[in-house]
Amino acid sequence: MNRKIYPFLVVKPTKPARFALHLNSDQAFTLTELIVVVAVLAVLGGLLLPALAATHDRDSRAICQYNLRQIAVAATQYAGENDDYVLPAGDNIYAMQFDPEQLSQTVANKVGLTTNGASIWTCPNRPSLPYQNGLQWVIGYQYYGGITNWINNIASSGHASDSPVKLSQSKPYWMLAADVVAQLGGLGTGWGPFGDLSDLPAHHTADSMIPQGGNEVFCDGSVQWIDLEKMYFLHSWAGIDRPLFFYQDLSGDAYWQPRIALAGIRAQPIPTEARFN
Repeated sequence: MNRKIYPFLVVKPTKPARFALHLNSDQAFTLTELIVVVAVLAVLGGLLLPALAATHDRDSRAICQYNLRQIAVAATQYAGENDDYVLPAGDNIYAMQFDPEQLSQTVANKVGLTTNGASIWTCPNRPSLPYQNGLQWVIGYQYYGGITNWINNIASSGHASDSPVKLSQSKPYWMLAADVVAQLGGLGTGWGPFGDLSDLPAHHTADSMIPQGGNEVFCDGSVQWIDLEKMYFLHSWAGIDRPLFFYQDLSGDAYWQPRIALAGIRAQPIPTEARFN
């Protein structure tokens, strides 16, 4: 019996391809080239970080503006239920804050003044506020509702303020609440943190503690960013030892406008101290 033989194709396995990386002195980085690369990266980082910081501050300003609008809404709603009187600040030397004995927890909750998370009563750059310390609600903004007298170095014993008490008797451009811009060591002592208030000023550049300015909300509900150079020392707490700076149109006030203009107590962004022109 003849057996039929089928031819088979035998393929010889090939060896795995091998790739060799040949380096020589002409292809390697020199020390000078490495230094140049590092220097370029450092320059790019120096350009990028301020841009990121500026973006962060723009975001915090936007949140501040939202918070302050909500504060104006809360004060208006409170006035609607309380004979047109806005929510009042404390009547002691801590005039920027709220007295827990005068402000019930029910009312505090109603106007968004809580300690159990994010609150409209503080700038996002001051995230640990608000809280109660036994004497007062410590909030993250200046609040001027119910302030009947401004105390400063022009009127050290106080004089009638241009701050809202009754909404129907208030001007739409009167400031209701604002970012804190203060010289906490006293007039002319400079900007920056003081004591336990290490989160001030809320808005400053990455390389300086000079405040850039602050957001302010007015009685008509409008919110503006105000540069530092436009602000005046108009009120304080603890006598005149802790001056607070803010902007308000005083052109129609027969008492404050000529005195402020004469004294020239406008804030200036001078490092280490505030000078007045």
